[in-house]
Amino acid sequence: MENVKPVIELELYLVRHGQSKGNAGLVEEGASFTEINDVRLTDLGIMQAKKAGKYLSDVDFDACFASGLIRTVQTANEIMSFQKEKKPLNILPIITEIGVNPEFPGRTLEEMKEACATVQMAEGFENAEKLVVYSTHAEEEALYERATNAISYFRSKFNKGEKVLVAGHAAFNTVMIFHIMGYTASPVFDIEITNTGITHIIFYKAGTNRFGDIVFDSINDTKHFCIADEDVAEVSVSKLIKENPENLDDVAEKFVSLLKTTHSQKIDGIDIKPQLVKKTDEIMHFIPVEKWQKLRSLITAVQDSGTKLQINCNTDSAFLKNTEFIFKEQKNQYIGYPVFDLGNLYESLVALSESDRENVFTTSGYTLETAQRLWEKVINLYFAGEEESLIERAKDRARLMAYFNIFYRLIKNENRDAETFAYYKEKFIEHINRCGSLDFE
Repeated sequence: MENVKPVIELELYLVRHGQSKGNAGLVEEGASFTEINDVRLTDLGIMQAKKAGKYLSDVDFDACFASGLIRTVQTANEIMSFQKEKKPLNILPIITEIGVNPEFPGRTLEEMKEACATVQMAEGFENAEKLVVYSTHAEEEALYERATNAISYFRSKFNKGEKVLVAGHAAFNTVMIFHIMGYTASPVFDIEITNTGITHIIFYKAGTNRFGDIVFDSINDTKHFCIADEDVAEVSVSKLIKENPENLDDVAEKFVSLLKTTHSQKIDGIDIKPQLVKKTDEIMHFIPVEKWQKLRSLITAVQDSGTKLQINCNTDSAFLKNTEFIFKEQKNQYIGYPVFDLGNLYESLVALSESDRENVFTTSGYTLETAQRLWEKVINLYFAGEEESLIERAKDRARLMAYFNIFYRLIKNENRDAETFAYYKEKFIEHINRCGSLDFE
């Protein structure tokens, strides 16, 4: 046994939702049937979830799940906001809390997007009639069967060392924990699961770990409560715009200040140009050869600035912390010319919504008209004091990079829509023709 290397197949992080209005006895008089039966988090619950997210921010989750009740979706959304990359949130009905009102049909997936823009049905549950499952404490055999199915689901899909977040509920999380412990019915003891209590369970390949195939690293871990409120008091720029779209001037000014500060930093990072040249070569057979040659020469000729880029340059990756704007830390540090960031910004704000008008609203919560106004404010502030002709050229160059990004992804998508593909190909070639350089001379 001493010569066998432990092989982790799955790390499961079971997290109870933050304090809900039901937990706090704050369900408003006259609340709707939905709001009574599917309560939201309190402000304290949101803060608890943020602290859990901060505490778990070094865990790079491979997949994230929540039950079909909005308090778990809100909790998962806050935890995921501290991840380095935006991730989809999978709704898994079979982990619904015990005792849901049998008359409550559950919210729709579209309604859930209000709490988390990236929600989707978990694989295998795309055709589920509703997002919730009804059961009672009296149906213990059925509960343990549901717990068995839930854990089997995770273990069948993740067995290569993945880390998986599951935002659930006190009672059903406890049933899943007892099932993992080997019980087929609830034992005489109970486990207290606090709001946002974290249970970390490690599943090893059979026979490879001297301490057993399943190890509970923690049960109801609440050390994140020690994190100071101000350390997680971050509000995304998207949320600021959503809540007050008339305050764009202040938001744009602070965002541009942050972006220009980023672009002034000399760092040792990964040069983005070789990756872009490689992508250019991958699309050479999808556009006229002379357009490919021009695009390749435009990218290779860009100045080697050696300054920092914010590759995920959008309003979801920028946050207000105390009184300052900050960018979420990136997994890798990239260097390159500012046109690449401004191209990513135009892509997220405007270009993607040209084929799907609701895109920016779905992902960031504000309208396309607001996004377009923000783009104009940002680009004009970024080049404040420059001639109008330079600003117009800068816009075209950023647009070219945006359409290049989109066109490249469409080529990689075998199920792409033909009409969308034709539209972005036309926009892409149009802007190759319009640009004589990608530098902001």
